[in-house]
Amino acid sequence: MKFLVNTPLVFLFCVVLSLQQATANATTTYITLCSQLLQSDGFDRHELVMATLRELLADKIISLPDLSKVLEGVNPLDNKNTPQDLEYQPILAHLIATINTKREYFVEQINGLIREQNNQVIERNDKKIDTKLPYSQLEFYPIEPGGLVKNRFWFANFPVTQWQYTLVMGENPSEYTLRPNNPVESTSVENEDAFIKQLNHLSVMDSPLLYKIIKDHKKFWRYRRTTADEWGFVASNRGLWKGPLPDGVDYDNIGKYAWYKKNSNGSTQPVGQLEPILVDGRSPIYDMYGNVSERTQGGGNYGGSWKDDASMLGAKEDRYMFNNFVGTDVGFRLVTEPPR
Repeated sequence: MKFLVNTPLVFLFCVVLSLQQATANATTTYITLCSQLLQSDGFDRHELVMATLRELLADKIISLPDLSKVLEGVNPLDNKNTPQDLEYQPILAHLIATINTKREYFVEQINGLIREQNNQVIERNDKKIDTKLPYSQLEFYPIEPGGLVKNRFWFANFPVTQWQYTLVMGENPSEYTLRPNNPVESTSVENEDAFIKQLNHLSVMDSPLLYKIIKDHKKFWRYRRTTADEWGFVASNRGLWKGPLPDGVDYDNIGKYAWYKKNSNGSTQPVGQLEPILVDGRSPIYDMYGNVSERTQGGGNYGGSWKDDASMLGAKEDRYMFNNFVGTDVGFRLVTEPPR
């Protein structure tokens, strides 16, 4: 997905930087970053904004507590009168303006930078590992083939969340925003396809971002939506459960496993909060029923949602028979496979 560059904003940013070049050696770095900003969009542009903030920290133009002010939209150099502060006030002002155009994305990125500077991010095998992740990571569990499913695949422990989607795409299409651990919803097929395409691009590039949102990610592994056959196979514990619900679960106690009309308080809920189903007795899969109905690849939507009666939940296709329905009760789940 492409994001349009705010050309007047970046141009003004560059003019300000150019005027300062003669008076500060450190500004050479910002001139270079600025010229790259003019030629970038999407994630490249976002990364350059973060690189600029890192340089400002390294050059002691701003301090770590100043980053919290930046997140609040406050320029920490305002009302300061040293030559250095006056020099960098307009630069920081334009950075803040850019941050405000994709606020949800930059909130996570800047908080990550703060954690990194506080030594809550460590280097391990040339990868940055965040020791204090704010939200749940995706985990994928191997599912052995059987029945209509001919190949082994790895199934996500819960649907894609708003945090994960926003971190990858830089935007959040959900109607219930500011709920980062809730399933992303109100996505179209095109939104989801773009997310998966970017995810696979990041996998090829071996981006550290994937190791942040996906536990034990492996380079070059490919991500996609689950198929209808795969979804039903997992929901039935690889065909061992014959009814629409797991063995031992009925519509009277389904609230232990699913957010639905009776217990959802009228919206989606954070993933992974209720009991999981256990595939092969060991792989915990959360939110298979309720919360959001899950769109499958080339098929229907399954599992029911937060707005459904208990009778709508379970391993059966729900009311959204056409594949491009967009709503607050529809999300999606991923599977992954090694390269072939």
